[in-house]
Amino acid sequence: EGETKASKRTALGGRGNWSRRYTSLFNKFLGNGENQDSSPPKEMGKAQEQAENLRDMFLAMADDYRVILVKLADRLHNMRTLQYMPEIKQKTIAAETLVVFSQLAHRLGVWLFKTELEDLSFQYLYPTELRTLNQLLSMRHAQHQSTLQAATHDFSNLL
Repeated sequence: EGETKASKRTALGGRGNWSRRYTSLFNKFLGNGENQDSSPPKEMGKAQEQAENLRDMFLAMADDYRVILVKLADRLHNMRTLQYMPEIKQKTIAAETLVVFSQLAHRLGVWLFKTELEDLSFQYLYPTELRTLNQLLSMRHAQHQSTLQAATHDFSNLL
């Protein structure tokens, strides 16, 4: 009879392989990747459920690419307001954003979304590394400013 999202899912090969692949990615970013055998079944169930939800979302978005853009904008808004969430929730959402949504924005060529999603995810997943990078960039910025001022002065004298 009619074709539904559920029948498309079956035609695309069921849930098994896709779910296993992304479940392992979520486990890795949630910190369960080192020893999956000893991780509690509840955590494995959460990661698998999240992978299934994402799969269903992608199938729903396949009909119209504009839905994907709205979903990316929604995720960007969520990431911008993530500081009000509990820390574990911040890390979970940031990991999902880095693994899925920033890559989706990259594939679609929405570079502004991709860059900001990655930057915001990095802020929550790697705060120590972010501080180190910011310190290095601020040192370089001061060096570049002095070089730029010297070059500007030299060119002004030539003109």
